[in-house]
Amino acid sequence: MSKVGKIDEQEKLRLEQELENKIRSQFGSETELVELIKYTLKNLSYRYIESQSSGEGEVKATDYGFAVEVNETDKMEFLKIKNSVAKPKLIQFAKDNALNKEASVQLRIWTKMINSSNYHFEVGASILDNNQDIATLSKELCYDDPVEMRNNFAREIDEVCELFV
Repeated sequence: MSKVGKIDEQEKLRLEQELENKIRSQFGSETELVELIKYTLKNLSYRYIESQSSGEGEVKATDYGFAVEVNETDKMEFLKIKNSVAKPKLIQFAKDNALNKEASVQLRIWTKMINSSNYHFEVGASILDNNQDIATLSKELCYDDPVEMRNNFAREIDEVCELFV
């Protein structure tokens, strides 16, 4: 048997440390932090809020951080949302606008940078009707270092996107 591709525990630890140091040095630049946030929002947009009728969401800078938003005009699409707070309001919106083909709800995933130097954020998912809140799910995230953020940010913001399921 060949031992090609096998590494001992000490080499594995060395490689992990090298990777962590590389990540820390990359996130020393705020540009890399912003790129991670935008990339994560774009992926979550595709997974949770984009549809044939809403089209593709575009990540935009806001006064507070970044957000991706789509306008969902297909009532059958937004009525698939099962959230117990949002569902009755979405049903009422659909009834009130049954004849209005242009009526839409806004589906938004957002980040608010509280303190970028210590990786402190508020993240959220919102459903809005003419910028009036129908339902919002949010949470604060604070990471001790960039490796922890890189490893956990997408998973934790994904949790608030359960609003759209």
